[in-house]
Amino acid sequence: MKKIIYKFLKTVAYFLPQPVQVVLKKKFISLTRLYSLSILPRILDAKKKKLVQSVSGKKTVRVVFLAIHKSVWKVDPVFQKMQKDSYFEPIILVCPYVQYGHQRMLDDLNATYEYFASKGYPVYSSFNPADDTWLNLDELKPDILFFTNPHNLTRKEYYSDVYNAYLSVYVPYYFMATKHAGDDYAMYGSPFLSSMFKVFWPSEYHLQQQKKVTRGQVKNGLVTGYPAMEPIVETTKVIKVWKLQENQKKKIIFAPHHTIVQGEKSLSSFLKLASFIQSLAMQFSDQIQWSFKPHPILKAKLIKHPEWGKEKTEAYYQFWLTNTFTQLDEGEYIDLFKESDAIIHDSSSFIAEYAFLEKPALFLMDEEKANYIVNSFGKMFLQQYLVTDNKEEIVEFIKEVLQGSITASNSPSLKNYITEFYIENQPSELVINHLKKALLS
Repeated sequence: MKKIIYKFLKTVAYFLPQPVQVVLKKKFISLTRLYSLSILPRILDAKKKKLVQSVSGKKTVRVVFLAIHKSVWKVDPVFQKMQKDSYFEPIILVCPYVQYGHQRMLDDLNATYEYFASKGYPVYSSFNPADDTWLNLDELKPDILFFTNPHNLTRKEYYSDVYNAYLSVYVPYYFMATKHAGDDYAMYGSPFLSSMFKVFWPSEYHLQQQKKVTRGQVKNGLVTGYPAMEPIVETTKVIKVWKLQENQKKKIIFAPHHTIVQGEKSLSSFLKLASFIQSLAMQFSDQIQWSFKPHPILKAKLIKHPEWGKEKTEAYYQFWLTNTFTQLDEGEYIDLFKESDAIIHDSSSFIAEYAFLEKPALFLMDEEKANYIVNSFGKMFLQQYLVTDNKEEIVEFIKEVLQGSITASNSPSLKNYITEFYIENQPSELVINHLKKALLS
């Protein structure tokens, strides 16, 4: 019904003056949000109860994890623990990323499929190239869908067509330490989130934001901590992922975000500093080896950017891939982080993730903007950083890393957070226990 009304208004609005179109759009958004926060939760609660009843009597439940990008796979500990629990049968379905054309979709799909296959996980591709067809989700017979991204990035049969049709759960795809993607309705009150059976939030801050935005009408949120951090906290042996060097060097990660269009919600300083960081890599090549760890959709955005394009973008990526003192890392990064000496980045999730390691870190943003865009939860991580996009200060940071003169230690609030969710508990265990309690009680 909502889609029909929207199409009608869009058709009618075409013939109306611009100011009237703006008013109609605002009214439609307002009514949509009213529906999502008042009427929809009641409809969904009734639907969820029926879905729970259909699943709760089973001895084994099949959980289909819907994955799009390998680099934002943040639920590996949950998947592994489910594999060891006889109550769950977890499998992975790789879904297409449809925002940047067919070839990019195929490249991402194949890379993500091979990533999971190499780990020995039970994985299916949504696309069959032999006959150019898409897998019907019903063929996998899911009892639970485990979403790993809340945005409409894929085909509707793996998103809007199914998150109400199956019992669905969600762990955020990033640590939610910033407000760049929304700290309001967009991130807490959307129909997608309201449709979830359970949403597993990283902290009490996020749960309270959900309650505030939805006026307490949506009650599917639980605080579990962030599963992706379990390998960071664990003292397991590090797999060597950095290139061998002839002499010992410091290891610095450069991790740019994808929000390259300037604006108050942009995290990225890439357009301003990309060439400068590249020149620093060459300048300090005898003392530092570098990892270029870009956001997975940065490349596609650069190719479309009028000041970059395909040729310049490919050349930039090839620089990091081919030099002896640099490397390109587009997949897992836990071991990359653990073996590194420092990071320079403007990534939202990495603000929190790298801070766990108590290593030198620089956040590439003007300090005033950083204090605005990092939310109250993220502030405890930002305390670990030098915050600047000034070139001279970036060089000084690098020199201090080389001298070993930067000392970093977690703030009391971060230490308490780690103790609560990674020493006394584990997020993955909390997720699984909550699901079992809800389905078996």
